[in-house]
Amino acid sequence: MMTMNNKAKKYIARQQKLPSLHTLSPQEARKLRAVPRIAKPVSPLASIRDVRIDVKDGQIVLRIYTPQVIGKLKAILYIHGGGWVINSIDTSDESCRRLAEKTGRVVISVDYRLAPEYAFPVPLEDCEAAFRWVVAHAQQLHITPTHIAVAGDSAGANLATVLANRFSDAIEAQILLYPVTDATMSTKSYEIYAEQHGLDAVVMKWFIEQYVEEAERKNPLVSPLYAEVVHAPKAFIIVAENDVLKDEGILYAKKLEHVGTPVKLVEMEGLIHSYFTNNAIFAEEIDSTIAKITAFLA
Repeated sequence: MMTMNNKAKKYIARQQKLPSLHTLSPQEARKLRAVPRIAKPVSPLASIRDVRIDVKDGQIVLRIYTPQVIGKLKAILYIHGGGWVINSIDTSDESCRRLAEKTGRVVISVDYRLAPEYAFPVPLEDCEAAFRWVVAHAQQLHITPTHIAVAGDSAGANLATVLANRFSDAIEAQILLYPVTDATMSTKSYEIYAEQHGLDAVVMKWFIEQYVEEAERKNPLVSPLYAEVVHAPKAFIIVAENDVLKDEGILYAKKLEHVGTPVKLVEMEGLIHSYFTNNAIFAEEIDSTIAKITAFLA
């Protein structure tokens, strides 16, 4: 039997008063979902700073969260969600602060360029460039280059998954929060949770259309569920109970298990898509998720 917690119900009721993203232009959708960067400290960290790095045909920003820990540190490269179309490092700012504080790791958040202006494969190439930059600057970041995990939510988890497959020998772990792993939208959860569950199927269809051509949707760099995985870093995969993406997250966990990858799969009961970056509503659930991530990495 499906359940939904009261916070999720209130969040959905509020969202239903706004225009659906698929009825807007990408630029209008970004303005609607834009969030300001937090001015006051939420988590006690040693520093938070932005750096610009060179990528193919341009530059992007990385936001670096350094915890109050002495000595060589481990790291997490974090990639925000938003269907490859909306959101930014500001959207995941508070969650990344909490993640750095609780895990004791340096968290590097990637402000990759967005579709449709920068469609596939540009967001992926930006994230690959960010990973290479972190490895190359490990000494300056005071991190151990052999202990870098990749993490992300939704479309960000999709990009993190592809990075984990492409750099499997260099990545310690992958942390995937309700990941997109199948851009064909063919799983049963797309029918069960198609409407009024936080991420409507029609909105996800709109996101995918902005990001990638139909002919590329089974490309393993777009849909990791179709990748030939031989070796992959250990994985912590979270799915939300009420989410069109739930089934493909579970299927990807099974795929990794089939090739011998250690996998921890957790279904967050009563929750909906995108809860991890909605701190104003889901603070307790976010803290619970970060505690699970911390235990997994330990």
